[in-house]
Amino acid sequence: MRDQTAAFTGYRPHRFSFRNNEEHPDCVELKKVLREQIEMFYDRGVRRFLTGACIGVGIWAGEIVLDLMKQHKDIELHCIVPFEEQAIRWTVAQRERYYSMLRDCTKIVQLSVHYYEGCYRMCNQYLVANSKYLLAVYDKESKVRGYTGQTVYMALNKGNTIICIHPQTRTISTEIGFK
Repeated sequence: MRDQTAAFTGYRPHRFSFRNNEEHPDCVELKKVLREQIEMFYDRGVRRFLTGACIGVGIWAGEIVLDLMKQHKDIELHCIVPFEEQAIRWTVAQRERYYSMLRDCTKIVQLSVHYYEGCYRMCNQYLVANSKYLLAVYDKESKVRGYTGQTVYMALNKGNTIICIHPQTRTISTEIGFK
């Protein structure tokens, strides 16, 4: 099933110029490109999608998959939760979206009950190990490192195919792992 599985990674809202304004034209366009890429994966036989369910790209991509599940009964959304209390410090609105996604997804994989140093890395490793494809909203030229870059690097090392959406220009590039 790994050959039919894609995972998502991408920035949190504070890394975008539009911040939390999802009505901003740049955010609307980014979500449109995300949807197009997810539909492209579906057209190529991908049926299972994995998300770490974090604020920003993780939730946006998960919500897109949930919407597509209404049209395609063979799609699955698996939410890979790094620890049970992941959303405890989020706003009420963010938690509502998160718990709604968890309620409607196909499967929840909770990796830990409590936060521990390295739990997000473990989540990223799970995403990469259990998928053949990675859809990343990521600027590969950026000097900023974080969990998104970490996940892309892991996927490259594993030999996964990576589709990168540039966060500002929304251009698409494809990377093939170097394993």
